[in-house]
Amino acid sequence: MSNILVVDDDQDTRKLVTHYLKKAGYFVMTAENGRDAFEKDLEAVPDLLILDNVMPEMFGYELVKKLKNSDATAYIRIIMLSSLDHPTEIANGLIAGADDYIIKPFIPEILLARVRVQLRTKSLIKQLLKERKP
Repeated sequence: MSNILVVDDDQDTRKLVTHYLKKAGYFVMTAENGRDAFEKDLEAVPDLLILDNVMPEMFGYELVKKLKNSDATAYIRIIMLSSLDHPTEIANGLIAGADDYIIKPFIPEILLARVRVQLRTKSLIKQLLKERKP
């Protein structure tokens, strides 16, 4: 079972995303902001992170950069889920290191499909890293 960390300062969004993910069979952890998410990542590295961009304590872009620049968390798949829909914001999220970007409000079936794609990619990366080790 895959572990997913949902990070959003909006409680309703966290609950909604968590509901759909749990219904699909995923184990879900939550955090209210980037700082809490970073601390949770250090405790139990999730397979996938779904996060908002505009949050207190630490913006999503900042968290993405921190995670992607650490050997322990560099391979976590990251989907940004944000109401910021300007092309520059989307590009900035992807440039920061996010693997996908979904605009709120989201369509549950599309969110779940993109989650499956990212988890499939995570599995392939894990397999390649395993084969690469001597």
